[in-house]
Amino acid sequence: MFQNRGDNTFDEVGNVLGLALRLDSRGVAAGDIDGDGDQDLVVYNRNAPLVRIYRNDVRVQGRSVLLDLKATKGNPFAVGAQAILTCDDRSALRHVSAGAGFLSQSPYTLHFGVGACSSVDSVVVRWPDGTEDTWRDLPVGQRIALVQGESTPRTTALRQLNASASTTGQPASQGVSAPVPDIAVPGFHGATDTTLPALAEGTAVLNLWATWCVACIAEMPDLQSLATDYGPRGVRFVGIVMDERDKESAAVAFLTKHAVSYPQAWGGAALQAPFASLASVPNGAIPMTVVLHRGLVRHVVPGAIDRVSLAAQLDALLDEDTP
Repeated sequence: MFQNRGDNTFDEVGNVLGLALRLDSRGVAAGDIDGDGDQDLVVYNRNAPLVRIYRNDVRVQGRSVLLDLKATKGNPFAVGAQAILTCDDRSALRHVSAGAGFLSQSPYTLHFGVGACSSVDSVVVRWPDGTEDTWRDLPVGQRIALVQGESTPRTTALRQLNASASTTGQPASQGVSAPVPDIAVPGFHGATDTTLPALAEGTAVLNLWATWCVACIAEMPDLQSLATDYGPRGVRFVGIVMDERDKESAAVAFLTKHAVSYPQAWGGAALQAPFASLASVPNGAIPMTVVLHRGLVRHVVPGAIDRVSLAAQLDALLDEDTP
């Protein structure tokens, strides 16, 4: 299983996602089984278990759009049709195919991961008979049926992401009370090196992010807003850059583009490991936001933050300091 870093390189992440199993697998189909907008996997094996379902409950994800294409001229599943989706000046192409693999067939639904896009600029569908239709200003987070020759799309809202995850799993924001690990934190862009305990003096919010992480982009306006609101109340916001050190110029340009003004430091696997362990998520999963207070780790939020929830957590901690 390869994760796209967004810079023409990939990371092999099958082991951390639980996919690296010793099975004699012969066929695989990908589709949204639980209706929450991400792709799950069904694998057919020659040895037991014959069928294994991998439900995608990874917390760190962007937004998605699912398209069901309906041709009207003797090809109801629109096999052979192409759809080009454009948002935020980027385009992606998918095509409807049949006979995807040995003893397996993925659904005809087209899945588009759209990252931090808040809406779809356009979808152009080239039908099997050579005609073409265009739809504009479509919503994200929807399953959308597009019928050949019809101008009005039919939309159905997707379920909340990971709504079907096991109730025994950790909540999105894990309240804890653990000592801050004594780990060195290298300075970013000429800043002085420091340590995690030094960052933990008073109340601090650490946000682990990278330039290739679409969920990080989506949450940055909320983090900047919170930094502006809570800075006067003594809360320090620090970004922890998880990119490689030779990407500093790209990271600086990224921060400038997204108007992020709070200070930054360099991160890495060793720095993230204790926080990932507290949240019971794989090390390396970002974004991740950590709230430190009075020398303790008080909250770890894997995945994108909810602004209201994080504000409530900070209010509660600051109230503890009020005589």
